[in-house]
Formats: sequence, C-alpha cells, structure tokens
Amino acid sequence: MRFRQLTLPLVAVAALSTMAGWLARRSLPQLSGDLKLPGLLGQVEIFRDDWGVPHIYAGWEEDAFFAQGFVHAQDRLWQMELQRRAATGRLSELFGKRTLAADRLLRRLGFHRSAMAEVERLTDGPPLAALRAYCRGVNVAIQQMRLLPPEFLLLRHTPEPWSLVDTLSWGRLMAWRLSSNWDSELMRYRLASRLSLRQLADIEPLYPAGQPLTTPAGAFAGEPIGDLERTLAELLPFSAGAASNAWAVAGSRTVSGRPILASDPHLGPQMPSVWYEVHLEAPGLRVAGVSLPGMPGVMIGHNDRISWGITASMVDVQDLYAERLSPDNPNQYQRGKEWREGTVVREEIRIKGQPAPRIEEVLVTHHGPVVGPAFGIDNPPLVLSSTSIQTTNSFEGVLALNKAQSWDQFRSALTKWEAPCLNFVYADVEGNIGYQLAGKVPVRGKGNGMLPAPGWDPSYDWAGFIPFDEMPNSFNPPDGIIVSANNKIVDDDYPYLLSHEWVDGYRAGRLTEALADAKRVDVDSAAKLQLDLLSLPGRELVKLIEDLLGERPVNSPTLDLLRTWDFQVRSDSAGAAAYGALRPELVRELYEPKLGIDAKYYLGARIHQLAPASMVLSRLTGSLLRILGRPASEWLGEGNDSWRTAIVRALSRSDSYLRSRLGADSKQWSWGRLHRLTFKHALGEVFPLNRIFNRGPFPLGGDVDTVAQAAPDFTNDFAADLWTVSYRQIIDLSNFDLSKSIIQTGQSGHPFSRHYFDQGPLWLKGEYHPMLFSRMTVLTHARHLLKLSPA
Repeated sequence: MRFRQLTLPLVAVAALSTMAGWLARRSLPQLSGDLKLPGLLGQVEIFRDDWGVPHIYAGWEEDAFFAQGFVHAQDRLWQMELQRRAATGRLSELFGKRTLAADRLLRRLGFHRSAMAEVERLTDGPPLAALRAYCRGVNVAIQQMRLLPPEFLLLRHTPEPWSLVDTLSWGRLMAWRLSSNWDSELMRYRLASRLSLRQLADIEPLYPAGQPLTTPAGAFAGEPIGDLERTLAELLPFSAGAASNAWAVAGSRTVSGRPILASDPHLGPQMPSVWYEVHLEAPGLRVAGVSLPGMPGVMIGHNDRISWGITASMVDVQDLYAERLSPDNPNQYQRGKEWREGTVVREEIRIKGQPAPRIEEVLVTHHGPVVGPAFGIDNPPLVLSSTSIQTTNSFEGVLALNKAQSWDQFRSALTKWEAPCLNFVYADVEGNIGYQLAGKVPVRGKGNGMLPAPGWDPSYDWAGFIPFDEMPNSFNPPDGIIVSANNKIVDDDYPYLLSHEWVDGYRAGRLTEALADAKRVDVDSAAKLQLDLLSLPGRELVKLIEDLLGERPVNSPTLDLLRTWDFQVRSDSAGAAAYGALRPELVRELYEPKLGIDAKYYLGARIHQLAPASMVLSRLTGSLLRILGRPASEWLGEGNDSWRTAIVRALSRSDSYLRSRLGADSKQWSWGRLHRLTFKHALGEVFPLNRIFNRGPFPLGGDVDTVAQAAPDFTNDFAADLWTVSYRQIIDLSNFDLSKSIIQTGQSGHPFSRHYFDQGPLWLKGEYHPMLFSRMTVLTHARHLLKLSPA
C-alpha cells in the first residue's frame, strides 16, 4: 500500500514534467530551415551564432527590419508585450489592481496619446517604411508560432497585433526613463517646507568641484548660471534615483594605431535583459550592436565606418508646474491674467477581475498633463512638461545614425534625435573621435527646474529649445581622450542651463585618470577598465572620518577594516562591506535630525510608482563628502565634538548591522554577501515560478561610484537590484571582428532556451563574447540558418 501511495505522486510528477517539456519544446522558436512568409519583398538569411545573436542578410532594407521584428518576437515576445502595456498604461488588464497605480500615472503621462499623434503625422519615406516592415515581422512571427511562450499560457492571454503606436509608445517610455528628474523636484518640494534656504543649499548634492567635464573648460562663452541659493530663493516663496559609461581613445594612444570605443549603459537588471544583440545587412545598411525589443534599428554599436556609445546626459528636460484652477470651473487654469480652458481626456483602465473599468479623467494644460498632487498635497495640482511626452520622431535619427559614414553624417543624424537627451561618443575608421550632446533641451524663460514652477506665470514657460549647433560637442581633442559617465558636460560659462543634477564625477574621474596613465590601449586593457572597482570617494571618505575622529581611540571593527581597506569594491572585500554599510548609517546620523523620514530619499527610496529608486542616490557620496568636509553649525552644532559623536554612533550602528547579517567575525565579512544580484522576471515573484524564471542571487562587486557600477539598494539590505552594467561593448576600429560584447542574461526570453542565461555566467565573471561582423566570421560561428522567402 505504501509503495502505491508513493508511486502515484511520482507518476503524476513525471507525467507533468513530460508534458511541461513537450510544451516547452513546442513553444521554442524555429531557428533553422525554410519559411515562406507574407510581407517580404525578397529572400532573407538569418544566421544564429554560438550566443544566439541573429545575423540578418536581406536584399532589401525593409526586409532587414521585417526580419528584426521577426526575431525580436521569436525571442522576446513576452517582454515586448509587457513593455507595450507599460507604455500604454494597460498592465492591469493582465495583473489586476496590483498595477493600477502605475497604469493611472502612465495614462496621465499619455505616451500612447503622443504616439498616436505622431503616427498621424508620419509621411511616406524610409523611416515609416522601416517601422511598418518591423511591425509586419512581429505579427508574422506571432502567427507562425506553434505555441505561445510560457508566460502567455500561464496567464491564458493572447497578444494583439503589434502596431506603430506600440513601438512609438515604448520608445517614449524609454526616453522618459532615461531623462527623468521630476522625482527630485518633488523631493525638494517636500524638503522646502521644513528646511531653511541655507540648509536646503547645504544638503543639495551639487557636482563636486574639480571633477571632470565632458567638454573642455572654456569651450563655450556666455553669462554664468546663478548660484544655487539665489535661484532657489526665486521659487521657495510660492512653495511656503540610469547611468552609463562611454569613452573613446584616439589611435595615438592605442596599440593598433586606430581608435577604440567602449560603452556600457547602466540600467535596472531584469530577466530577460533590456538589450537584444543583432546584426543587420542590406543594401545601404550594415550595422551591428544592441537593439531594444519592440523597436527597429541598432541603438548602440557600429556600422562599417563609424561606432558610437551612449550615456544618459542628466540634462534637465522635465519641469513640474503648479497650476491654479478656476474656483468656478475645474477645467480652467490661470495663464497670466486670463483663465484658459484645459483639455480633458477620458481614459478607461480595464482591470482584470472587475466588470467595470476605472475612469481616469486627465486635465491637460499647455504645459502638459496633470500628473496629480505630490505627497498627498491636494493644492496646487502639478503638471509635467517633458520632451518625452511631446510629439517626437527620434526613430528617423536612429535610422540615419545606423547609416552614417562620417563625423558630419553622424552629427546630421543626431539633428533628428529629439528624445531622450543623450551623450553620444564617437569613433571612426579614419581615426577620429568625438562627442555630441543630442536631443531637445528646453530654454527656460525663468527658473532653473529645481522646484515646481508657478504655472500661472508665463515667464516660467519654455521659450523654445537650444539650437543643435550650440549644443556641446568635441572633435579630436588634443589629449586623445573623450569620457562620458553622466558627469557634468560643460563649465558654468556655457550660455544655456543644462542641469544642476549631474551624477558625481567619480566614475568619469577614474576613467580619465586610468586612460591618461595608459601607455597603449587595446581591447583587453579596455575590458579591464570596464571592470574597474576602485572607489575614489571611498578614499576621501575614510580620510575625512579619520580627521574628524582625531587621536582618541574608537573601538569599531568597521573602522578597523576601513583603515586597512585597499579601496577596491570587490565582492570578497571586508573593507568594501564596511564602507557600504557605513554610508547609510552616516546619512541617518547626519540627515535624519533635520529631515526625519525624508532622509530616506537620499538613500534611494522611490518617490513615484515608475522609478525603482530616487536618482539622488547617484549623488549621495558627493553630498556626504560635502557635509563632512565642511561641518556646518546648522546641522550638528559648533565644534568637532558633535561631528565626532555622530560618526562614532554611525560606526557603532554599522558594526551592529554587519554582525547581525554576517556574523561576529569581521574577517569573514564580505561585500558580496550583502550586495547580491537577482535577475527577476515579471512572473518570478511567487514560488515556484521564481525557480523557473529568475536567476540568482549572485554576489556582486562595485557600487554607485565605481566604473563597474552596481548601485546598492540601501533601503533593501544592499541588494544590487537598482541599476548596474546592462551591456558591455568594446569596438576596435582597426578590425571590427576584434570587437567584443556581452549582455547580462542571454538573447532569449524563453526560460527553456539554452540562450536564456548563457551570457550571464560570462557577464558575472567579467568576460565577453566576440562581436562578429564580417560574413566569414559569422559563418565560422553559425549554429543555425533560417531562410525566409515571400509567401
């Protein structure tokens, strides 16, 4: 009897496993053979290499983009479905009330409304033809699937046809994610009610003096921007938390005598990766690099003449406005001495499991949509102006960039790039290197974008955009080095306001220092630099603490480890664990007395539903060094004793935390035991789906200030789940076949595919795979060939 009781469950499990395996195989895409498909103009070859990267050869440009849409859908259909639903505010149709708050905000922002307006304005030409071909490829791939990917089966959901609006909406959401700073405006808006002007200026994480600029100092002439205290004072009376590296070195500094370009964008880790590697060839088009599933073209990469990398510019292209509504008509808002009629948009949000939709009525003023009250403050309503919401057509810029053959054509392509505002680093086969800021940047009539502006005063409106020819750029600088790491771009002589929210320049400083010291750079030394873990601010912080503590002894294992630390934020480093644990305790000791619960925003606590963390976190270390290096009586009182007491308390709290998490023996502490990375899938929040879809956790080195960046979540036990290196690319302009790259996870979004996580172990070890380009090398590494022809 007992044998039968044991046997029946085992048989059931075996049967379920067999069925699951059969379903998995049925839902995997076809990678080899011949397919006749509608919508093609001619034949297409799709070679898949050892790492699952498709190399697409087409006789027509449209067919190349058709095939790109086809392979995107084959490998990442669930990811694309999730992304378009996020961009259009339709997540609750799948997930119920859990995502309603996000949908409400997304519907208010109105990326789908802006995308629909753009579709109506598109005219016939290569960009529209490419977009249409891409959408055809996606939809043909869906129709051709024998079985939908597992996520659709689990949710019993069938995807709708892919449309131009889906692609353009997703592009806007990505642009918004890469240029968001309105959360820091909200944070200051809250802090301004409890801090004095002096205190607010003291705690503002300004760009530290002496850190690198992307363009040479003095490159632009004009009136200096006003100081922080004066410009904040203009706004205070009314109001009574991705990053990246990209760099290029000239041939004079390389082994080959030709430039090397490196790029590693930093985004939130996810499963599958945000990036998808691809190689496209057709007459007039030959380009390789990474793309975004849901969008045609290559975002970062190279063609047969030029290469480029991108970083978030940190330029302020968003402003909040406080509007005054008419007491007699809530749809009217004040503009000068008049009342204007706003536009009311009715949005229906369908919610899984509920018979009636949620109705969201969105008031849109000439500034933008009302996004809601901040922190429960009902008056005044806040409106968001953003270049990502306005009608834009950056895909034309992507297509032109993919085809550009020279510095002049590269810059010409970027005149068509509207959003997001990005730093572009450039190198070409002729030996040139360059830098260009691209994207619409508003010219403000008044104010500086640091706090919500009075919407009723027309003098605060945008007065157009900075002309492209006046945007910062650099070409073949004398030292042969260009570095962009979200650091400050220009000095204060630049005639336009770009931003006050540059990321601390420590990564840029380390890159500049290392490249200036390098005798000759090659692909291997470039890879070593991309993996660099030296903490420049860690060295400064330890010295400041030693100075403030003075000669009196302090019994603290955290302090003992810091004194012997080599300033490398390695995963196996005890000193790095001490440094990581101490910073949030310093924030709590120094900031909480004045800020109370709002100190959490300096540790990265999220401010709204669409951001995993406050970007103030990326400037936390500079803010701490600023406060510790210039003790202010307004914060802790006169003399060093108050500061010493606060630091001793922070050390004691750090000791207690590390003992509770890592044990009593400080020699066994390590950063990687705290700083752990899990690649999470949207369905991986519950058991047992987490075992199927997620990967990790893995110990990870680095922090927010190291070149190999991996931001710790100070509000979640230091988890490395905020943002980290999402893609590494190194381009050798002497021979493109010597280039190499790596994404975080793998090409496939299918959990039963061999390419679901095959790049993950390489990425974790700091390794790469070859970035194949010539047809000969592609054929050498080809594992599959799928031939497409017109039906």
